[in-house]
Amino acid sequence: GGLNKTIEEQFTERLLHPHDYRIKHGKLVPPTFTDTLVVDACNILKHQFMLLRSTPKNFTEHDMTLAIQYYASHDSDNVPGFRAWAHWNFIRSLTKSEQSQLAKDLVHYIARNNIETLGD
Repeated sequence: GGLNKTIEEQFTERLLHPHDYRIKHGKLVPPTFTDTLVVDACNILKHQFMLLRSTPKNFTEHDMTLAIQYYASHDSDNVPGFRAWAHWNFIRSLTKSEQSQLAKDLVHYIARNNIETLGD
């Protein structure tokens, strides 16, 4: 329990991305960082934009652009996800053209890898 941990251990554990926290505690995570970005982007679309597609394969390039714009227009503390800060930082480092290409690449990645579930 929490009483046996030092304050430093408790603080350090809170700083972990949910992705890293889940790994540390033996919970399932998406198999790659790209899959994690897909899951996080799809969950932003699902929960922030109420786009309830039956599977990730049904999300469009326009949908992914909305998710990318969400990262670009919100503070990192207000972005949900397994690797929220990492994705926020990465997307904000891209030019508008690169962000547009990322939206296309994510849709192609989902189709190419036959991603059908978000694992939630």
